Amino acid sequence: MYSRFAVFLILVGIGLAPLQSQTHSDVLREGVSHVDVGGTPGPLLVFGRTAFLVGSASDSGHRLPLVAGAVYGRGRVVAFGHDGFLSTGSVGMADTGRLVLNALKWCGAGKAGAIGLFNKGDRLKEFMDQNKVATKSMRKLDFSGVSVMVVSSHGLKDDEIAALQRFVHDGGGLLVGGLGWGWKQVNRGKDLKMDHPGNKLLVSMGLAICDGTLSRDSGKGFDFSRDPGVYEHALPCLSAAMTQAGSQPVIKRSDLGQVSRMLMLAIQNLPPYDRTFFPNLQKLAALGARKGIPTQDTPVRESDIAARLAVVMNHNIISDLPAGKIRAHAAGESFPGEVPAKANRVTREVEINTSVHGWHSTGLYAAAGDLVEVSLVSGTVPKGTRIRIGCHSDRIWHKDIFRRWPEISNSFEMTGNRTEVANAFGGLLYVQLPNNPPATTFKLRFRNAVEAPYYVHGETSVQDWVKTLRNAPAPWAEMECERVIISVPSSVVRKLDRPDQLMDVWTAILDHCADLASIPRERKRPERMVPDIQISAGYMHSGYPIMTQMDQIRNFVDVNHLTKEGNWGFFHELGHNHQRPEWTFSGTTEVTCNLFSLYCYEKLCGVPPTRHKRSDAEAMAKQFGGYDFSKPDWSAWKSKPFLALAMYVQLQNEFGWEPFKKIFADYQALPGDEKPKSDADRMDQWLIRFSNEVGRDLGPFFQTWGMPLSNEAIQQVKGKPVWMPANFPPKG
Repeated sequence: MYSRFAVFLILVGIGLAPLQSQTHSDVLREGVSHVDVGGTPGPLLVFGRTAFLVGSASDSGHRLPLVAGAVYGRGRVVAFGHDGFLSTGSVGMADTGRLVLNALKWCGAGKAGAIGLFNKGDRLKEFMDQNKVATKSMRKLDFSGVSVMVVSSHGLKDDEIAALQRFVHDGGGLLVGGLGWGWKQVNRGKDLKMDHPGNKLLVSMGLAICDGTLSRDSGKGFDFSRDPGVYEHALPCLSAAMTQAGSQPVIKRSDLGQVSRMLMLAIQNLPPYDRTFFPNLQKLAALGARKGIPTQDTPVRESDIAARLAVVMNHNIISDLPAGKIRAHAAGESFPGEVPAKANRVTREVEINTSVHGWHSTGLYAAAGDLVEVSLVSGTVPKGTRIRIGCHSDRIWHKDIFRRWPEISNSFEMTGNRTEVANAFGGLLYVQLPNNPPATTFKLRFRNAVEAPYYVHGETSVQDWVKTLRNAPAPWAEMECERVIISVPSSVVRKLDRPDQLMDVWTAILDHCADLASIPRERKRPERMVPDIQISAGYMHSGYPIMTQMDQIRNFVDVNHLTKEGNWGFFHELGHNHQRPEWTFSGTTEVTCNLFSLYCYEKLCGVPPTRHKRSDAEAMAKQFGGYDFSKPDWSAWKSKPFLALAMYVQLQNEFGWEPFKKIFADYQALPGDEKPKSDADRMDQWLIRFSNEVGRDLGPFFQTWGMPLSNEAIQQVKGKPVWMPANFPPKG
C-alpha cells in the first residue's frame, strides 16, 4: 500500500492533484470548533483543482463536505451546504458566526468595499451591524462599492448567476448557501444537478450542491476542529481509484469506503456538462462496466469502485430515457425476477376511488422493458397522479454492498388522457395518488400488461383464486384487505388455498394496532408490507411500505405462523407506524413500538406480556440485573430498548392496557398547540397523565428508573397513593 503522501505524488504526476490549500482552510477555521444551523444540511461536492474543504460532516460513517471554498479567476468563493447558515438564527449557533466572519474576510482578500446582502442574505444585516461590518442590502444585483456578495442560491435567475460568476472571476468574493434535498422537495420533476441554480453557479468553480443529508457529530453541532482528510476532496479519490483500477493498490482498505462514497456522490450529482472532472469519472466507470450487474450471488462491493460507478452511470442513462426507449436490463432477471417468456399480455380496466389514499394496486405487472399504455376511460384524473412500476421503493445507493440494482422502481406522471410507462427491471403496476386528492372516481385502461396473482378480501372469489388467479404468470403477487396489502413473490401463494382466512388474520392484526393506538380501525389507506433482498436500513424498517428481508416471505402467508408463533418483527414495524411523538420521548423510538408487539401477541396469539419470552419474569429479571438502581442512569436506560421496555411492562402488568388506550386517545384529542413539544414536556405529561388515569402517584416509580422529571410535575401528582411494584427495585 502507498502512503497518502505517495498518493499525492502520483496525483501530481498525472495532473489531477488539487490545489494545496491547507492555509486557506486554516484561515477560515480560525477560532472555529463547531458550527450549526437551524435545519438539516446536505453535502457539497469539492472536485476542482482550486477548490478545497473547510469542514465536513458524517454520512453513514463517511465524511462529506459541508462547507468548502475555491479560488476562481481573481476572486474567491465559500459555499455552505444549507442556505440557513447565512441567516440571523444560525450565526448565533456554536461558532457559525465566527466562521461567517472569517469567510467574509477571506473572500474580501483585503479589498475595500461593503458586504452585499442579496436575496436571503439580507437576514445577516443585524449580525453584520453588531460586528461593525458595513453592508449594502439589495433586491437587484448591484456590485458598485461591494467587495463580497452574500446570497442564497435557491432563487437565483440565470442572468444573476452569470453576473455573479463574472463578479467573482474579476476579483470579487462570494458567500453562497444551497440545500440539495430541500430544493428537490419544492421543485419536483426538476434535475438537481442540471437545474439547481447553485450548481449552475458553482460547478465552474469546482464545487457542486448534492442530494442527501448530513448528521451532527455531537450536541455541539458539526465538528470543524479536525483537518479535512485527503479523501474528502473528490480529485484525490478519482486519481487513486483510477490508479487502483490499473492494478496498483494505492488505497488502504480503511479508506475504500470513503473513496467509493465520495465518487458515488460525484457521479450522482455532478452535471455531465462539466468538462474537467466528469469525463474522467466516465472513463473510470467504463473500466467497471463488465462487473456492473449486481446480484445476490455476485454483489458489487465498495472495493469495486469502478463497477459501482458503472452502475450509477448506467442508471443515470436509464433514468433519462423516455418510456418508449427503455429496454429490459439484465439485473432484473435476478431481482425482482422475470416474466415467463410465453406469458400473455392483457388489457384490463381499473377503477380508482380517491377516498382511499396512497398507491392503488391493479393486479397487473409490467414486464421488464415492456411499454405499457395507460389511458383514461372515464372520470377525471387528479393532478399529480402517477403510474408507478414496482413495489420495491427502497433505494440502496448508500450501501457498502449492492446485492441487487440499487433502484428498481420508477413512476410516470399521468399527462393528458394517455400515458406510456416502462421499467427496465419490471414490477407491479400501481396508480399513485397525490397527497389529499379531491374526492372522485376514475377508470383507467392498461394495455400490454401481465396478470399477477391478486386477491382482494371480500371481493375475490376463493374458488376463482384457487382455480386460476393464483397461477397468474407475473413473478410478484398481492394479497389485499382494507387494512393492509402484502406483496410477495408469486411462488409463495401458488398453493395458498384459503386467502380469505389469511386476510382475516391480517385484518385482525391491524385492528389490534388501531385499538391500542386509539384510532379508528378504518384507514385513509391500507398499510403496505414488502419483502426485498436488500433494504435501505435494518433487518426490517417501518414506512410506506414496511420493508422486510426475503426470509420472511412465507411467514406473510402462513396463518399458523401468525396466530400461533406471532411475528415480533411484523408487529414491531407496524408499531412504528402507529407511534406518536407526543408519547415517544428520546430513547423510546425502539421501545413504545413494542407495546404494539406485546398487544398483538396477547390479542392474536393469546400470549400476554407476563408469558412472552421478551417480557416474562425471567426476561424482566435479566433486564433488572443489568441496571444499577442505586445510581439510575437515564442515558443507559435509553440505550437499551428491552431494559426501557421493562418499565412499560411493569405498568401494563399492574394496570392493564386500558390506561394506555385512554391516554393515547387523550393525546389524539389535544389541539396541536397543546401537544408536548420538548422531551421534558413529554416525560412530565407521561407521569401526570398516567398517574391521573390510574389514581396513583407514579413519581417515585419513574424516578427509581432515573427519569428526569420536573419538580412541578412531581408535585402535581402528590397526594395520590404512591405505587411501586412488589420487590422493586430489586435488592443487590
